[in-house]
Amino acid sequence: MPVTRSELMYLAMGVAIGSVVGRNWDKVRTMLEPLLGPAASGFGSAYGDLLGKFAEQNEAFKDMQTEKATANATPNAPVPGTTATETSEKSSRRRSGPLKPRRPRQRKRLLDTIAN
Repeated sequence: MPVTRSELMYLAMGVAIGSVVGRNWDKVRTMLEPLLGPAASGFGSAYGDLLGKFAEQNEAFKDMQTEKATANATPNAPVPGTTATETSEKSSRRRSGPLKPRRPRQRKRLLDTIAN
């Protein structure tokens, strides 16, 4: 795809402005601190909250993985929080044999779209 003159002009202006701001970053930062100070503090607290939630979800996911691993290691043992009869009912409902694609039409449409 060819680059037009106007796109090249915007690129050159961006490089020039970026180099000027980079050279004078100390002056620019002192000018922008009053404007961006409240936003930066709000961003810091929101980012901290986000990291906390991510850590909680990561821990919950790892706990779920270890529970599944222990359940797979001992297939006849009940899963924590269920009774032995619930476990045997679940194991009797499992399908045997090869799995079939659930929606072959959608899969075919997707493959046709990718091919075209």
